Amino acid sequence: MQDVIARLKTLRPRSEESRTALDALIKYYTDHASRMRYDEYLRLGYGIGSGAVESAHKQIVHARFRQAGMRWSALGARRLLALRLLLLNGQWATTAQLRMPRSLAA
Repeated sequence: MQDVIARLKTLRPRSEESRTALDALIKYYTDHASRMRYDEYLRLGYGIGSGAVESAHKQIVHARFRQAGMRWSALGARRLLALRLLLLNGQWATTAQLRMPRSLAA
């Protein structure tokens, strides 16, 4: 990561906007370099790509929402996923705060 940061420091952007963006990028990389040891992560067998997450989405979320007879709007699917996350994270009680009072629902 230090090599990348050193190379970025040699760049000379022409516009002020580009200089500001480059400075922010260098600061980000410097502040988070300890978390970007990808060669070490790979050596330890950790996944560093998004493939596993994308595959899980396809196998779990996408497959469940596309079963026979099911039709979901994007908004409805997001709402149902949000409720499922609350349930799986042990936060189902917080759904009481989301419910509309009966006086407003009628």
